Amino acid sequence: MTEFERLRVRIHANPEGHAERTLLDVVVALESGGTLDVARLYALDYEAFTLAVDVMRSWWLQQHTGIARNGVAAQLDVRFDRRAGTPDTNG
Repeated sequence: MTEFERLRVRIHANPEGHAERTLLDVVVALESGGTLDVARLYALDYEAFTLAVDVMRSWWLQQHTGIARNGVAAQLDVRFDRRAGTPDTNG
């Protein structure tokens, strides 16, 4: 299972969880060019932190190798308002 699949499963299982909101905000920041307070990453448990790092690493590689054209959010089936930089929880 790839890190994107692990992330999708985790977010869909508990979309309102603290760690899951932070992980989703990582995706939003990557896809929108926004910012994320790194202290939020350090507050995560080890499993969530390593997942966030794995997602960021894969995103970076995709951006620099040109593999993904639809972005991480498309792979996760996460929809968000790019202008507001917030996830669309209404589906």
